[in-house]
Amino acid sequence: SVLQMLRVPLEQHNITLCRAGRSTVYPADFQLLLATNPCPCGNFGSKDKICLCSMRSVEQYWKKFSGPLLDRIDIRIPVESVTASNHISLNVNETAISSAQLRIGIARAIRAQKTRQGKYNSHLYPEEVNLYCGLSAECSQFLEKAAFDQGLSARAVSSCKKLARTIADIEGHGDIEFKDLQEAVEYRKNE
Repeated sequence: SVLQMLRVPLEQHNITLCRAGRSTVYPADFQLLLATNPCPCGNFGSKDKICLCSMRSVEQYWKKFSGPLLDRIDIRIPVESVTASNHISLNVNETAISSAQLRIGIARAIRAQKTRQGKYNSHLYPEEVNLYCGLSAECSQFLEKAAFDQGLSARAVSSCKKLARTIADIEGHGDIEFKDLQEAVEYRKNE
């Protein structure tokens, strides 16, 4: 029930508390970060560990996260357990980005968003998304296909557009480029 109660403040950026016949509205503009295991034992889908959970227990585990709540999670990143071999390969194959580099891109994005629409992309109303997060024909086709293939809701499609706009802002792109949208859709996958 606590998880379900997060839906309203996530969307409205405030929370109303009612006590003793009085109600008070408090600001609740926050960024929600969730971490969860794939199953009760945490080994489901692991390449080097065995999951002992039944399919029923895995289903029950995931039922505590309702569809409407999961639909409000814009970025989903699966994290595998770290072993010595994949830790070494990660260090060799990945290009590290410093905090200073990240700060520059984030500051660029904030400036662009404040200049363009006076608020963050995440705070855009549904009717503003198409205005500020316009897509080329190629991008629209790609998003339409991704929405069909992955069964994305209208809210998820809107989130992909806002996330692509944010990625473009970080990169300093004036328009949403195809690779920006691809990255946004990749973050939205249910894996």
